[in-house]
Amino acid sequence: AGFSIFKNKRTIFQPELDISLKSKIKDIIFNLSLKNFLNNSSFSKLYFQSPYSTISTSLEPERVFRLEGGIELKRKSLCLKNSLFLENKNGAIEWHKKADGLYEPRNLASLFSCGIKGNINYSLTKKIEGEFSAILMGLSKEINYTPQFEGELILRYRDKDLLISPYISFRGSQKTDNGNIDSCLVFNIKGEKKISDEFGAFFNLENLFNSQYKEREDYPGKKLLVSMGIKIKL
Repeated sequence: AGFSIFKNKRTIFQPELDISLKSKIKDIIFNLSLKNFLNNSSFSKLYFQSPYSTISTSLEPERVFRLEGGIELKRKSLCLKNSLFLENKNGAIEWHKKADGLYEPRNLASLFSCGIKGNINYSLTKKIEGEFSAILMGLSKEINYTPQFEGELILRYRDKDLLISPYISFRGSQKTDNGNIDSCLVFNIKGEKKISDEFGAFFNLENLFNSQYKEREDYPGKKLLVSMGIKIKL
């Protein structure tokens, strides 16, 4: 069971459950998991989810129940993972715009969601492989800044100690207090080069075509960003 001391005011008791089952038949792996837990969101955790937020003094932990089942198929050049999930959150966290540039998380009474997650990895040649991952989700009610579809398509080229990975990220439209934020498609490239066991080099090109999109109503997304550097292992 889990205990959460909230704002030094009271203690919340929540029975915790985590059951995972796995079975393999030839090349297919079947997975089933059942979880019941408290999601106690600290300021640092919420900041990484939304760095534009402030924390309400009345914010409570989320009570989460999640059931997920899926299959994995592994072949010589193919790896396929798909799963279905059902989730119910009491006190689900939703962000609301408090002022220009400032957003506050608040608890909802409850939120039910269901969806499908998929991941396909396929080796085209010895040096080239592709990967596609996506999540499609349905909600009992629309909540702010929660897209119902997100996906990523990656192409990896490996040649000895060199790895180059162009990839496309897609995010569906998001509801806000005052309308919607449009969906966005962003193209990126990253690369790594191993020089020795101790040294390596890397580069990143983010938003290569300088797409215009928004993270929040008054926060534009990243423009074209180029970074490079050297990795040193001590």
